Amino acid sequence: MPGFREALVDYCQATKVVAFRLLPIYAKALELDDNYFAEAFNEAQYSLRLTHYPTVPAQAIEDNQFALAPHTDSSFMTLLPQNQVPGLAIRMASGEWGELPALPGTFLVNIGNIMQRWGNHRFLSTPHRVVHREARDRYAAPFFFNCGIDAVMACFATGVSDDNPARHEPTTHTEYILWFGSQ
Repeated sequence: MPGFREALVDYCQATKVVAFRLLPIYAKALELDDNYFAEAFNEAQYSLRLTHYPTVPAQAIEDNQFALAPHTDSSFMTLLPQNQVPGLAIRMASGEWGELPALPGTFLVNIGNIMQRWGNHRFLSTPHRVVHREARDRYAAPFFFNCGIDAVMACFATGVSDDNPARHEPTTHTEYILWFGSQ
C-alpha cells in the first residue's frame, strides 16, 4: 500500500521517543541515577508486531484456546497502544486473570523478561493473554523496546542484597536473545 511503510517508520520513531522518555522513570523506580540506562540504550533495538486476532468463540476459553496464549514478553519493555476491542488480560499475583479496560488514547506499558532479569526480579514480567470474544476483528501493534545488542545486563546493585542475591549472571542482550530462542 502506498505510504504504509513510511507511516510505520514514523510510528516506530515516535514510539521510540516515548520509550526513551520512560527510561529515567524506570531508573528512578530502581533507585538508580536518572541517566543509568543512557549507555545501554545508546543503540536501542526495537521491533513492532502488527497482529490480527480473529474471533475465538467464547466456549473455546474452557478448551484452553486463546487468540494469543498466556506468555510473557522477552523485551525490556513493551508499549501497546490501546484499542476499542477488549480481550487483553493479565495474570494477577493471585493467579486469577483480569481483563484490562482499554483506555482510549493511551499506551499500556509492560515490563518484559529482560527488565525482570536485569532488575533481579524486583519488578516482574507480566503474564498476559488475549481472549477475543467479539464478532469483530481485533488488531494490536505491540512495540518491543530493548537495549543495544552489546549492552551488558548485570543485576542492578539496588536489586541485590544478602536476602536477595543476584539470580542471573551478567549477559549481553545478544547472548540473552540467543539463550531465549533456544528455550
